[in-house]
Amino acid sequence: MKKILMTSLVSAALVSTAHAGSISMDMRTDFESTTYNEAANKASYNRFYVPMLRLDSKANFDELTTFRLRFRLSKAQGSVNSRDQLNDATDFAYVARKLNSDLTLTVGKFATDIGGIEGTTSSPDLYLQSVTYSAQNPIRYATGAKLTYALAEGQELSLMSTNQQTDAEEGGKFNQTRDTLGVVYKGSFLDKTLSPILSYHNDKVQPSTSVTRQRDLAYTAVGFKYDFAPMFVEVDYLMDNLKSQTTVDETDTRSSLLATVGGKFADNWVGKLKYESSEVESFTAANTSSKTKTNAYQLAAEFQPTGDKNLRYHLAYVAKDTKPEAGETQTQQSIYAGVRLLADFLK
Repeated sequence: MKKILMTSLVSAALVSTAHAGSISMDMRTDFESTTYNEAANKASYNRFYVPMLRLDSKANFDELTTFRLRFRLSKAQGSVNSRDQLNDATDFAYVARKLNSDLTLTVGKFATDIGGIEGTTSSPDLYLQSVTYSAQNPIRYATGAKLTYALAEGQELSLMSTNQQTDAEEGGKFNQTRDTLGVVYKGSFLDKTLSPILSYHNDKVQPSTSVTRQRDLAYTAVGFKYDFAPMFVEVDYLMDNLKSQTTVDETDTRSSLLATVGGKFADNWVGKLKYESSEVESFTAANTSSKTKTNAYQLAAEFQPTGDKNLRYHLAYVAKDTKPEAGETQTQQSIYAGVRLLADFLK
């Protein structure tokens, strides 16, 4: 691991320096205390850990071309996937080229912008991750091609075609013949105070050795952020329709309604209140399903000692109740206390 880190730092520094770019470290380190009630049947625990540590290098090759590489050291560096020859610790590995003043082509591994405002928020800034957000992680970054068209100032539409979210293999042989398709709209109105986002992604997962049925997975998100400084509001509705995910020809569903209210107080303090209401319906057999409902909230305070959001200390409390259709409500309570630092090595 140390050798990988040093090699990556040196290589990225040389590339970024030569092409007027940056190489940054994004780290969040926490003390976590989590407790469960008896119905959850889980062990409570305390720990110090690093939920996020990643290196990010980005630069301009020329006036029209940019490139970026970002990978996580806080994620398993497992074997590479057959579909793109990268492991899941690599978030970004892409080249973007402006074809004209309005059109940009991105090729490589990039963010799919799935999951509304929550899905496009930097993960170290999330203390409470919704049920839908967590389930969408395998499709959050994907390798493929994306065309982004600037509709007007502050508005853009992206069309993408990427690999499926898992390796398509049968009999030990890679046999992917279908792509995941996505469309994302991002807007900006009222002097950039109102920012809506709409997205739809569809992944027709072909049969494989492990899952022999054809699955049709659709992900829809509608969200917006209203920034009326020093306050802001974020709202998302996320809806996943997962046909044949657990039972042939039956459609599992997963939905989350999210609302966040926050604001900056004084010069150095930020407060955030977030609420989640989620429901998951899964089929165990034809015409037989069960539902699980989740309600959760987050209270968080962040202190920025220099007034720069790239260095902050945080204290957050998260409470989550999960109610299965049969059985008692399962309760989880977590406290996070830690620091996040985003720093550019070249500055």
